[in-house]
Amino acid sequence: MTDNDKLIVAGGLLLVAGFLNFTRQGQQISADIGQKIVGGIMNSSENGLQIIRDFETFSPKPYKDAGGWSIGYGHYMGAVPTMTSVTLDQAEQMLALDAGKAEAAISKFVKVPLTQNQFDALVSLAYNIGVNAFLRSTLLSKLNAGDYAGASSQFSVWRMSEGKINDTLVARRAQEQQLFNS
Repeated sequence: MTDNDKLIVAGGLLLVAGFLNFTRQGQQISADIGQKIVGGIMNSSENGLQIIRDFETFSPKPYKDAGGWSIGYGHYMGAVPTMTSVTLDQAEQMLALDAGKAEAAISKFVKVPLTQNQFDALVSLAYNIGVNAFLRSTLLSKLNAGDYAGASSQFSVWRMSEGKINDTLVARRAQEQQLFNS
């Protein structure tokens, strides 16, 4: 193999590593299916994002929820609506940004290896309950202690809205827990 061939192969490997976005301090981390990743940046899979879409459901107009006003796929606007409408494409962009915040928090604060399914389940949860609530959760504490079963059991804790058990949240947490355990 010539030096030029080696450069081409090395460049291709760097491109793949950058595309997969699994790096830590310049070192490539394995991205094999089923491999647990720790200390790298993971991204939600389409499977994980679809859970968010399914439960948040697209709304082109602002709607009142338990915490204030939201739009699109549960994009939180606060106590006062800041937008009057969004297109599906705009909602997808907001979904990507909001999921990105959850992904970054999970990548930074989860200290144990995760499978893609576990990561996706955690992103869906953090997207829904908020990153700050996720960071203060018993689920995260148990997970970082290596208690995956204990962490899994904590999904069902997050099923209340306005002080009452919410059937939609019960179904969402069950789906997230099933994904986490698969």
